[in-house]
Amino acid sequence: MKHILTPIVLSLVLTACGGGGGGGSSPSAPVVSTAIPATLYDTSYKNFKSYPVDTYGFGTVVLGLGSFLKAGELSYFVATQNYSPDFQDLNTATTNSQYHSDFEFWTINSNNVKTKVSSVKGCLHPRKVVVADFNRDNIPDVFVACHGYDANPFPGEKSKLLLSNGYGNFTMSEPTDVGFFHGATAADINNDGYPDIIVTNSSSIANPVYALINQRNGTFLKDETRVLGLTNNLYFSAELLDLNNDSKIDLIVSGDEVLGADTKILYGDGLGNFGATSTIIPTVNGRGSVVDFTYVVNNGRRQLFLARPYDRTNAQGFFHGWAMQGYDLDSGATTVLADIVGRWEMWFVPKTRNGNIGVGPINDNTFYYY
Repeated sequence: MKHILTPIVLSLVLTACGGGGGGGSSPSAPVVSTAIPATLYDTSYKNFKSYPVDTYGFGTVVLGLGSFLKAGELSYFVATQNYSPDFQDLNTATTNSQYHSDFEFWTINSNNVKTKVSSVKGCLHPRKVVVADFNRDNIPDVFVACHGYDANPFPGEKSKLLLSNGYGNFTMSEPTDVGFFHGATAADINNDGYPDIIVTNSSSIANPVYALINQRNGTFLKDETRVLGLTNNLYFSAELLDLNNDSKIDLIVSGDEVLGADTKILYGDGLGNFGATSTIIPTVNGRGSVVDFTYVVNNGRRQLFLARPYDRTNAQGFFHGWAMQGYDLDSGATTVLADIVGRWEMWFVPKTRNGNIGVGPINDNTFYYY
């Protein structure tokens, strides 16, 4: 089933014009007083980590960045969660559309002025936004990993794909079966020029992390043969990036370490297969999962930063705090750079201070380096 996302008419920022396309009207380009340059990168990791979003005050949301509305200018996509399993039961949450997420596109300028351009109802529980040019039209598209009602019986749901038609018009479809899709990442893993998707699906016992291979026609084919060495189904996070500097995309995954889902680098063979060789990242006591990875090269040292929420094995409850782990990819040395009680952060980006490259949360100027 496909849906057409049609722009909201905002008289302050849009000028109406005739014509069709994408199943709705074709508005003119949003008026942005000062454009923020945006580049369309070859991996979803770069499309998120390459912008200085810490200065724009997004807050902790399911967020994607790119030139969605006009080539070369930064805009952003958010998926907002509108229900809580603490307050809405399964039937109410899944059948009442008011509790489903809102998928929204916004413009943003260098004066930090944000303007909503379009909105449509999405899945119940969005968890990860992946940005890549899946249909190769030079406008970024969006894949939203969704996992459904976040409590027993964890029924799962289908994830969403929004393919761009231009200026905020997107065709929405469901490229996955029903599952508990907590994480996703995208890059061209089979060298055909089209980005593919790796998903983490805790509903899949035998193959918890697998590929969705781009069929170059707006659809994807599930392929469970490309990720090796993972037998535990409690994997939640994943990123595709080159971690050993051999010009081949690698895959890093993490899940519930307490229950055996090791945080691993699964090295790629350049043909879209991962895990013939791998490295296990050391654990951090009481911080037994990873929600975000950030890779930097600091003064010639290849470093990985891992954001770890609390895991309920000590006095702090699950997600009632977080730690930042630094891991040196050359020496294997590791250290805890921060341990924050009482709140948690989910998304981090590279930052530079006084000649040092490190990381910090997307919504403040905090800086950690190793």
